[in-house]
Amino acid sequence: MIQPISRSDFLHGMRRFASSVCVVASIDAGKPHGATVTSLVSVSVDPPTLLICLNQNGRCAGAVRETGRFCVNLLDQHAVHVADLFSGKTPDSKAICFDRVEWRQGDTGCPVLVNSLCAFECEVSQMLTVNTHLVFFGTVVASSARAGEPLIYGDRSFRTLATVENASLS
Repeated sequence: MIQPISRSDFLHGMRRFASSVCVVASIDAGKPHGATVTSLVSVSVDPPTLLICLNQNGRCAGAVRETGRFCVNLLDQHAVHVADLFSGKTPDSKAICFDRVEWRQGDTGCPVLVNSLCAFECEVSQMLTVNTHLVFFGTVVASSARAGEPLIYGDRSFRTLATVENASLS
């Protein structure tokens, strides 16, 4: 068997991958839990299915596992403070994050961030354990969206989109 690359080589390469920033949220025993993630994949349109990855030791992963529901809140370009808050970068931020953002309870009971660009409420259809993470497949059962530009994360910093002019191919 070929040995995997080193952790540092893997992280060096993955820093070149840019992705939209989301807050995945769930609620368990009346208490909301959330985590900043960039691991979101559209799996299928029929039925609409998303894939998310959460650290299995995190409270949010535990809440999703227990309830079988989650909401993916796509953040807009002005929501860096929200991404930082739910990432746990600051001490105690995870304990107070829902006190610092405006949210409502969605159709699934999960927290929907009021200022998110899009919120996809999901019911878990499958769960896998892959090393340190739980991989959840969720069927989208409700959604809401508004106009705006997404917050992007790549090369260890937050970014915004820029339009690239089409170059003519010769």
